[in-house]
Amino acid sequence: MSTLRLGTYQLPAAEVVLVRTLFRLFSHGESFRWTFVDQPPYDALLVDGTSGEVTASWTGSAVS
Repeated sequence: MSTLRLGTYQLPAAEVVLVRTLFRLFSHGESFRWTFVDQPPYDALLVDGTSGEVTASWTGSAVS
């Protein structure tokens, strides 16, 4: 199985630390296939919706 890549965009530093910590807690064993990355390409991206940079172009996407 391939490893999936998660990144963040415009998340406050404290929230990035929280996500990284959760990844460390859950990353034991073969069933957890995610890794946290700082650079693209991403398989999933956490975006701060309050940053004002999330636009209507996201409407209708798989992430709504």
